[in-house]
Amino acid sequence: MKQTASSAPAPQTGSGISAVSPPAESGEVEPHPDDLAVDRFAAEMKAKLAQKRAEGRGGWEDKEDCPAHHLSNLLRDHVEKGDPLDVANFAMMLHQRGERITSIHLGILRESGERVGAPGSEAPFAAVAEAREDAKGRLGTLREAMRLRREREQEGGG
Repeated sequence: MKQTASSAPAPQTGSGISAVSPPAESGEVEPHPDDLAVDRFAAEMKAKLAQKRAEGRGGWEDKEDCPAHHLSNLLRDHVEKGDPLDVANFAMMLHQRGERITSIHLGILRESGERVGAPGSEAPFAAVAEAREDAKGRLGTLREAMRLRREREQEGGG
């Protein structure tokens, strides 16, 4: 539905930017392309959520059963999967709960799949330090192997 220029003032966004375009020559106000895109995207987000509910998914509203770090990890995982609808839906869930995307350190998993530490604990940081030391050791081993290879090549070629 189009608004006429004589209707109420254009709604304002949080940034003070008008939510609709200036009047067209005919005196009508055209919806801004951003608004149209958001409306289309929201409809697709709703459809995806309905599909997942039909598959038995749900419960994001419960902060105890579904903590922010879990939603944040799902969001990050779905970035890698490449579907912007999933990413947007996880972002919406966090936003609607008044939460932010948590640090990746809260989602560290050991190779066994065991979650390391609870939110606010130091365990995730200890796991990061442990992984860093392991990587340094592996890098040292790799450097040593490369040095030995170069020596062998020089001995054989020289």
